[in-house]
Amino acid sequence: MCNSAPYALVLDDHPLVGRGMAHYLQAVRPDVPVRVAQSWHEAQAVRELHGCPRVLIADIWLPEGNSLGRLAAWRE
Repeated sequence: MCNSAPYALVLDDHPLVGRGMAHYLQAVRPDVPVRVAQSWHEAQAVRELHGCPRVLIADIWLPEGNSLGRLAAWRE
């Protein structure tokens, strides 16, 4: 369980999609910070710096492989 301040993390290797989703989330919930990562490596760095995200929106198919397997490991 993470006790960090709440934030949302958008994980997508396409910068336009990631920024667009972040912009939408900020418009809908301006009180929740949104971070963007383009790879699982970047997402892990964000998690180490800011703690666990309360919301993760992830592209399923990234150059690093299928995100579903990584999600299961990331939760542990």
